[in-house]
Amino acid sequence: MPGRSPIPTTVPTEAATTGPSGSIIDVLTVLATLAAGGIAVYARYRLKKYRIEKGIKSEIAQMEGVKRCKSMMEERDRSPTDTDLEPSELPPPQSMPTNIYESNTDKIGMMSNVERVISFYTELLRYKAIIKRVREGEEVPKADQEDLYDRIGSLEDERQGLFGDGWVEEYVE
Repeated sequence: MPGRSPIPTTVPTEAATTGPSGSIIDVLTVLATLAAGGIAVYARYRLKKYRIEKGIKSEIAQMEGVKRCKSMMEERDRSPTDTDLEPSELPPPQSMPTNIYESNTDKIGMMSNVERVISFYTELLRYKAIIKRVREGEEVPKADQEDLYDRIGSLEDERQGLFGDGWVEEYVE
């Protein structure tokens, strides 16, 4: 084919004429998409954290049974070493709700003071079980009764300071 030029005669496309700026736009688009996805994930995490903290605070603020038990033990004129605790000397276990905690144990780790919350609920659940057994007329070892008698006041103090001084009164109002 004589007479044909060895130089290709194709017309450059738009992508070929945009040069490196086209790839910069593609990179920026990918980065913007990743950033938006990251922001959405973070926002969902923060919302879950807010909800679990609000639920736990609400539950703990409603635990009037711990406060009542503390005052009942302070009013008692004798230690359980001398005489067993009577059912009438203890508040009902239902006055110490733990449903929110127990149904969200997989999310408690999101809280900022997770160790204190878990420690509080661990003690609370132990004392709540002792109270339930006493109120149901079961035989409860003296050591458990004495522990409840001696430590329920500390548990109430911990409840009051769990999220800062005076948080219960502020939360309930």
